[in-house]
Amino acid sequence: MRRVILVREWDGQTSGSGCCGRLGGVCDDLGNADDYARSRADMEAMGAVYRGIRRTYPDVHVEICDPRNMFWLIPAIVHDARRRGLRGAEVRAQVRRGVARNAVIVDGLVLHWGEPPAVAPLLDALERELGAAVSR
Repeated sequence: MRRVILVREWDGQTSGSGCCGRLGGVCDDLGNADDYARSRADMEAMGAVYRGIRRTYPDVHVEICDPRNMFWLIPAIVHDARRRGLRGAEVRAQVRRGVARNAVIVDGLVLHWGEPPAVAPLLDALERELGAAVSR
């Protein structure tokens, strides 16, 4: 089965943060709701990416991982990259890009990272990657 990993922050408490660590929280003594406006915008944009992938590729397994969840994310990227046939420096390059916010990873290959991707070009890149993998 093909696997796509979307790396985006979760709308939930940050571990060990107590009541003040919720992303996009209400005003409090430590800051205000605008502190996480960028995170909220990224979450919504990556939600559109998720919906586009699920609509276009219903048989592809899509997982969402918070970039702070390194204990799951790094081994998942390494496992998928090695299964793809990548080794050494190639795997390390995928890990470096894959732990970035808004990364889109297909079977160990990072297609995008950084600002949230536009849905249509990402689906085009995904189509090329899935088609290339079938012909390998």
